[in-house]
Amino acid sequence: MKQKRFVSPGEVVNPEIYEKALRVGLKAEFPKSYIQKAKKNFSPSKLGFGAGKCPRMWYYLFEGNLEHTDSGDHKSQLKRLFGTKYHEIVQAFMPQDQGWVYEEKVINDYPPVFGFVDIYDKKNNVPVEMKNVDTVKFNKGKELNMGEESHVIQTLMYMKIKKASQGVLFYIDRTTLDTHAFSIIMTPFHEAYIDGLFRWMDSVHTAWRKKQLPKRPPEMKKGSFPCSYCPLQKHCWDDPNEGVVEIRKAKDLTYN
Repeated sequence: MKQKRFVSPGEVVNPEIYEKALRVGLKAEFPKSYIQKAKKNFSPSKLGFGAGKCPRMWYYLFEGNLEHTDSGDHKSQLKRLFGTKYHEIVQAFMPQDQGWVYEEKVINDYPPVFGFVDIYDKKNNVPVEMKNVDTVKFNKGKELNMGEESHVIQTLMYMKIKKASQGVLFYIDRTTLDTHAFSIIMTPFHEAYIDGLFRWMDSVHTAWRKKQLPKRPPEMKKGSFPCSYCPLQKHCWDDPNEGVVEIRKAKDLTYN
């Protein structure tokens, strides 16, 4: 008997089961709600984006053991995971004999700051921060030769701690895989901004040490950005304690 070339067990399989399997796996690995232990340091990657400029959020993060709610979906988690893999792939093919340090720890004693800069050129004292971004942000950054505000702030923090006069932002278009690197210079304007940000962190951390919850800055509105992106939004707005000390939202980095 002639053997069939194509074998099927019978019923047609719904291809959506494979998509669902991915979503279920991500949901199990990254639950929407979780308890986060207390943070000990400010994070450069958090400070410039969204609720990262809110003193109240940092107070709660330093307190710890509070329920966090992730506002993202499975696509948000995939972007984060892909971003990590982009870094690993690029670093694997970068020179290993130039004295460059990959994932260099960047630490400031007080205010307490801890982070990792993607590439640290020790010889030239240049921190290099890599970001995989969408095509719109990539093209905008390439046209203006300037990165997103949060990315610039993160790089400036590394530069201040390393006492570096130059930093580099290295963009990768996550769709086309094009690359573009551009300099961030510690101009007097940048230095004044980042010094102010460190004073702001000092005031926030001091409030936490004194157990003085900051009042909610007037710019923060329930359900609207940046509160809507804050993992502690629910706890913050449910907290009957309105705060006892007034600390404004950290200033934006604007060039107007």
